[in-house]
Amino acid sequence: MVALTLGTFDGPMPLHFAEHLSQAEIAALYVLAALISSAAAALAGRQAPRPVLGVATVLMTLSVALGGATELIGLWVVVAVLFGLGVGAGEAGSLGVLLESIGVDRIVLAMVVWSQIWAIGYLVGPAIGGGVAEALGYGALGLVPLVASTFVFVGFARLRSEPAAA
Repeated sequence: MVALTLGTFDGPMPLHFAEHLSQAEIAALYVLAALISSAAAALAGRQAPRPVLGVATVLMTLSVALGGATELIGLWVVVAVLFGLGVGAGEAGSLGVLLESIGVDRIVLAMVVWSQIWAIGYLVGPAIGGGVAEALGYGALGLVPLVASTFVFVGFARLRSEPAAA
């Protein structure tokens, strides 16, 4: 979910923002989002990871859907704030859930697999993105993170709260 949100905010969203904002104004949105993301990650790291991950998933879904659905600059500022909160909390929450579920002993392998899945998404996305966009249209932008968030919540619900035995 974090990868999907980052990919959307870094890729197609600036093209959308460029309809009404200069490069400097888009950069200001990115700086705002980065500062909020940093603060959100620091705060989320002090909380229970499961609720943080749940809230982050909702925030990330809202930021992508709202960002694509509106052309109001004021709402794009809200999108940057939601994005920052969601991504910062999502990174901290997902790492916390990972640590809870597998423990420290197997974290390196888990992080390598995590990175590979993220990379596969970046490779596969462009290959199928055009067809999905053509079939559903730009207005369906919010459906993509909604589907992804469903996978997060299903996995989240099935996850053990104690580390797996070594």
